Parts: sequence; C-alpha cells; structure tokens
Amino acid sequence: MLLLSKIIQKTLARKIKHNFLARVIGEKEMELIFEELKNEFIKADVNYEVTEQFFKEIQNSLREEKRLFMGKEEVQIELYQKIKDKLINSLGEEAEPLKLRKKGRDKFLLIGTNGAGKTTTVAKLAYYLKTKKGIESIETVSLDANRAAAFEQLQQLVTPLGVKSHFIKELGELQEFEEELKNREVNSILYDSGGVIPKDIEGLSYLKKLSSLVNPTETILVLDALAGQESLEIVKLFCE
Repeated sequence: MLLLSKIIQKTLARKIKHNFLARVIGEKEMELIFEELKNEFIKADVNYEVTEQFFKEIQNSLREEKRLFMGKEEVQIELYQKIKDKLINSLGEEAEPLKLRKKGRDKFLLIGTNGAGKTTTVAKLAYYLKTKKGIESIETVSLDANRAAAFEQLQQLVTPLGVKSHFIKELGELQEFEEELKNREVNSILYDSGGVIPKDIEGLSYLKKLSSLVNPTETILVLDALAGQESLEIVKLFCE
C-alpha cells in the first residue's frame, strides 16, 4: 500500500510537471496519466487484469463526474486521493476476523504452496487464540508427511505455548483422529497441511479429501508476501 502510494505521487508529479502546462486538464490529458500509472502498477508486480479493471473504474467515475482539473496542483491532489480511496476500498479498510463459534469446536485448516509459512502461521494463530481470545484448550495437527521435520518444527513452536500437537500421515489416520475428537473437549484445532504446487492435480485432489474429513470452520490460504501477481493465480486454483 505504501509502495503504491509513493508510485502514484511520483508518477503524477513527473507526468504533470513535464507534459501539462495548460490551465485546464481534461479527459485526453488524463488518459496519458492513466497509461503511465498502469505501467507503474504492473512494474510493481500488480496483476495486469487487476490493473486494467482498477483504472477503468476510476476513469469511468471521472467521466460520469465530467471532471476538469484547474491546473497541475489540483489534478495531483484530487487524482492521488481518488486512487488512494479506490485502493483502500479494494483491499479493505479492516482485516477480516477469524470465524469463532460461541459454542462448539473451531477448526482451522491452513493450506498453501511449499514454503509459504503455514507452520509458523499455525503457531501464530495458536498464540493469538490463547492470549488474545482466551481460549485454553487448543491443539495442532501436522498433516505434512513430505517435508522433513515438519512435525518437529510445529512441536517446537507450539509446545512453549502449552499447546499439544499431533502428527498424522494418512487419510485413514485422520479419519480415526476425527472420530476420537468427538469424545474430547477441545475448543480449537489448527491443521497444518502439506504444501501443494498449484498445478499438481493429485495434490489438490488430496487436499480436497483432507478438507472433507476435517470439515473446517474456516480454511485459511497462506501466501508468500513476495508472491506478487502470482498470488492471484494461486488463489484461483485453490478456490477451484
């Protein structure tokens, strides 16, 4: 958000300063500014389709308002604010809270690609639920049988929190675990699934089976912060 805001300010200042000396700046002049802004967004690794749609909606809004800007100072301030507001509206003003039941057991299934940070996120969620939400009875489950020491890492992270961890390798074991769970008092369960490559059809199919057995309250997709526009494709594949 901060990076994009800086790009907007710099682009507007440069384009207006170099290209527009006229007092009134209308639609044709704005078209040139938008083209450069699109290029800057794409250079910042924003998805091309998202960029096109984003600026199309802003341009349509300006056309409906029939806006004319009186000088470069006004267009820089007004357009920057409009783009900033659009970014905030698109990304959301507030984080979406976890879905916690007032009664019953909460189950959170964490999914994602290899190395995205699922295991550490499980530990962070366990800490959050215990310290911020006051949930005492929390357990974690490692479903990652492929990554070396995945379960040991999870244990190392959650044991200091007083959180019990389990290691389940097969779907049959998971089914047994879920049956046993019905007779135990556990408020929240966090499931750490193995990493899946988006184009791995077999892996995605296995993940669907895991989800069906777990029947999670909420499924959380963990993404690498540096994934950039690739994250959109990852989201699409996992949602399908």
